[in-house]
Amino acid sequence: MKKICAFIVCALCAGSYAAEEPAKAKGEAPAALSGPNPAAAAKPRHEAWLDAQRKRDARLRDGNVDVLLIGDSITAGWSRHPELIKKCFGDLHVVNLGHPADKTENILWRLQDHFFEKVNPGVAVIMAGTNNSNH
Repeated sequence: MKKICAFIVCALCAGSYAAEEPAKAKGEAPAALSGPNPAAAAKPRHEAWLDAQRKRDARLRDGNVDVLLIGDSITAGWSRHPELIKKCFGDLHVVNLGHPADKTENILWRLQDHFFEKVNPGVAVIMAGTNNSNH
């Protein structure tokens, strides 16, 4: 029997409860919610980040992906524990597209920019929003 590991995928909204309370008392919109949400606009980061993007794309061009992990440093951290990946996914081909410090807008950009033409995973796990939680 196959073992199945459960993933808890958290998507945290921009703004915090503490920031909303003073605004609610005054009948105003919370500052975090006024204006456009920066997490909704896809955007890249810096050149070193783009270099890492190119390396991940090279792996995607090889195809042969059963499980695709997409996210921030929490997702990237799975690569440091191949024994857990093996325990959870067995012989499935797992590709980890996690990148430290990525915010939702960076993950959105990568989803639009990555080379997915040769990839047809049975499962894709996306973890986004943790690094937006303090904005």
